[in-house]
Amino acid sequence: MISKWKWRFAALLLCLPAIAAGADGLDWQALEPAERKILQPYAEQWGQFSPEQRERLRKGAQRWSAMSPQERAQATEQFGRWQRMSPEQQAEIRARYERFRQLPGGEQEQIRQRMAWFHSQPPERQQQLRQQWLDHRDRAIGGRRIEIPRVPGVRR
Repeated sequence: MISKWKWRFAALLLCLPAIAAGADGLDWQALEPAERKILQPYAEQWGQFSPEQRERLRKGAQRWSAMSPQERAQATEQFGRWQRMSPEQQAEIRARYERFRQLPGGEQEQIRQRMAWFHSQPPERQQQLRQQWLDHRDRAIGGRRIEIPRVPGVRR
C-alpha cells in the first residue's frame, strides 16, 4: 500500500510542469492568439519577465486590440515623440505626472477638463493662450525669462 505522503509527492510531481510554466498563469501559451501576435517581439524574453511585467504587457496588448486605427496611429506617434525626448525631458514628464497623480481627484478632473477645452480651441487661439501664460509667468517671477525646454513634436 502506498503511503499518504507518497501520493502527495506524486501529485506534486504531476503539478510541477504547470508550476514551472508560470506561477502567475501567464506563460506564453496561455495568452490569447491576438495577444501573442501583438507581443511577438517579446516572445523569447517572456519567461524572463516578472509576473507584474507580463501582466502590464498583456493589458497593453488588450488595450491596443481595443483601439481604433486612428487611436493606434495617435499612440504610435506619441510613443515616437517619447522616444525622441532626452532622458532629462522624460524624467521631467514623469515627475510632472507623479505630481498630477498626487492631486485630489477633483483637481485632476478640473485639469483634464481645462486641457480638453484648450485642445478644442483653434491653433491660433492656443498660441495666443500660450503666449499669455508665458507673459504672466515671466511677470510672476520678477521679469526673469526662463526658457522651457522644447519637446520634439509638441507645438508651442
